[in-house]
Amino acid sequence: MKIPGLAITLVCLLFSAQSFAQADLTDGFLYLFPGPGAEYVHPNSTIIVRFRNISPEDLTNLETLFIVSGEESGSLLGNTIVASDGRTVIFKAEKSFEPGEKVKVTVDPYISGFLVNNMEPLNYEFTVLENAVSRNPYPEEVSSGIPDGTKSTGRYQPMIMSNGVSVPADFPHVNITNNYNPSDDYVFINNWDPPYYNIIFDTSGEPVWYLKTPDRRNDFKVQVNGWITMLVEDGYGGSGTGFIALTQNFEFIKSMRATNGYSTDEHDFYMLSDNGYILIGQRETTVDMSQYVEGGQTDAIVRETCIQEFTADDQLIFIWRSWDHFDIRDLELESLTGSYIRFPHINAIFADADGHILLSSRHLSEISKIHRQSGEFIWRLSGIPDSPNNDFEIVRDPLDGFRNQHAIRSLGNNTYALFDNGNMHEPPESRALEYEIDTVNMEATLVWEYKSEFERSFVSHLGNTQRLANGNTHINWAYGNVLPIASEVTPEGDIVFEMWFEE
Repeated sequence: MKIPGLAITLVCLLFSAQSFAQADLTDGFLYLFPGPGAEYVHPNSTIIVRFRNISPEDLTNLETLFIVSGEESGSLLGNTIVASDGRTVIFKAEKSFEPGEKVKVTVDPYISGFLVNNMEPLNYEFTVLENAVSRNPYPEEVSSGIPDGTKSTGRYQPMIMSNGVSVPADFPHVNITNNYNPSDDYVFINNWDPPYYNIIFDTSGEPVWYLKTPDRRNDFKVQVNGWITMLVEDGYGGSGTGFIALTQNFEFIKSMRATNGYSTDEHDFYMLSDNGYILIGQRETTVDMSQYVEGGQTDAIVRETCIQEFTADDQLIFIWRSWDHFDIRDLELESLTGSYIRFPHINAIFADADGHILLSSRHLSEISKIHRQSGEFIWRLSGIPDSPNNDFEIVRDPLDGFRNQHAIRSLGNNTYALFDNGNMHEPPESRALEYEIDTVNMEATLVWEYKSEFERSFVSHLGNTQRLANGNTHINWAYGNVLPIASEVTPEGDIVFEMWFEE
């Protein structure tokens, strides 16, 4: 009996790969934005370049350094300047790029009329996004998601506190349940739901200063240069969401916000010692996700986050986009076939001891260190077991890594603290962690962790950890009367301070 042959048809689904800008830079170029092959570039973007071995001040053809033309917009004239950092050259076109067009760029540096060190001109192109999306808040931004009964609500009469500070009836009071010689640092807090307050408490629970505001002013803190900063959702003078800086006497200094087609993200803001600053930008873009994943929607809205660095005089000198460096298909906590995708939800930025940039990408479960001048990865630390994006072996961590984290902070000597929300742990649990990074043996060793002793120890979002000057660790558990709004823990794991919102 003859057995009929089986005709097997292999159907291969081919999906587009993202083009990672910067990969095609020729010798002599250190950094370029937008990079070769960049996609979803905003029509109002500037072009930014840095060279490896030459100073922009030595260029003799600054006005003609850039030749820019668009498929639809034609030849584009513009203004070229050397930024105040002395290393960065910025080109701003006189008019916007046309949506969806490809833009060709030539960068051709000369010194004294000669091609620089035989550098070949850099010729490349990038693609402008079809259309930007009007601000469309994701559900988590409309409601806090904090469990019922965990939000502080004022229910008092106006009163004068024991330290002489007068507070209104709706002021959010706190309880102190542990107070055993903690740090004498003040605790800076903003509450999540109305009535909105920014408050500085001492460790006895007395308010040292407070401000009632019409909007929620996140990321309220003291910066390394001594300025006090906070997010202001409505901006100053109708200029949109941004951060404001105040003196130690709470006098207004300036406001700062994202640019190049991005709005200011609420999650983090970092001042540099020279009064420059780094912030997170966000932008919604309509993306055909079917080119990346089977079943992807052709009109999905992707909220991409980037980081932007500015000089003290507010010049944008560095932009690092997720589209150029991360693969959207690596996301977790997201449905890539959904209508709204957060990519990759950058939620923390910090300058490492060597000046390079640390960033936390919550929906990749990744901490990245990037070169502040070139934008290249220095290393990538992924908390996802067996992730191809992890440069390190994770050692001595009983959970084999962190997941969906917040608040990366450098502690010096290659040690780093973060808040592990742990959404993707099985079962979910949250921890404060400290890792030591060995870039020779490529190991990330867990050297300290703290888990809450309370029955509920999982914080699905929000949270923070910070090393204090006395060596203790401050932990914000976010859920103010289910878990402490603030804990201080010794290196041995002893609780010396706990603050709760009153119910």
